[in-house]
Amino acid sequence: MKLNELLVLLNENFPPETAIENDRIGLQVECCENIEKILIAFEMTDDIIEECLNLSCNTIITFHPLIYNPLKQILLSDRVGKIVSKLIKNQINLISLHTTFDAHKFGTSRILADLLELQPIDFLINNEKYPEAGMGIICEQNPPISAEKLINKIYSVCNSPIRSTIRPEQKVSRIAIVGGSGMSFVSEVLRKNCDTFITADATYHAFHAEQDKLLLIDVGHYEMEQFVTKGIASILKESFNARKIDFYVSKIVTNPIKYFPNNEYYSEQQRKLLT
Repeated sequence: MKLNELLVLLNENFPPETAIENDRIGLQVECCENIEKILIAFEMTDDIIEECLNLSCNTIITFHPLIYNPLKQILLSDRVGKIVSKLIKNQINLISLHTTFDAHKFGTSRILADLLELQPIDFLINNEKYPEAGMGIICEQNPPISAEKLINKIYSVCNSPIRSTIRPEQKVSRIAIVGGSGMSFVSEVLRKNCDTFITADATYHAFHAEQDKLLLIDVGHYEMEQFVTKGIASILKESFNARKIDFYVSKIVTNPIKYFPNNEYYSEQQRKLLT
């Protein structure tokens, strides 16, 4: 398969117009034209490049972009510059999906909802051009479930420390989910009459601001998005099934955060990648 053909097919599955404005999606590093093996990874690290070479892949599709800001220089002393240099040296293409996958009907937020056994009813924000795409999702639970039960379920699925505004004996029924840094969507969550918001990267002051309005649950950024590589692979394998392309899902945990006390968080994240 040619690189341009791959990009066309990716755009058909994940239309660029569904991404958040100014997101860094699409082809980030171009090195070769012919593609046979593709590695799907959460984000770029040195270990991902080594894994790619070991699998004889020449293209990496990531969820998180490597290049967020324009590069004025490519320096080995800079994390992004060093990785870009290695990609070029080893003739590896790099493509990012990010919020185009978030917006997919089986994207980031839907994956977590399914794992939590919640019942999705709609996107949080619908895409006007693409009816089957949107940001975040809303789930309705009838009868309502206890907040404690929901948080315990999240803990068992995501295996991470959780911060929340839970109150004693609290029940919830209308739950919004936005994978990753979703606090910019909180006004929409409230406007859609949700009583619970599952997201990541909430600040201390955000917990203060929202504690009387809804149950705010911060799962952690990597922790709630850790399932996306398998989701991307599933969609692409189905879409590309008649084409001679081999897809590999990375087995490397790229999460830079270490936990204290550890409680086996990291090793459990590794186990879930391997199963």
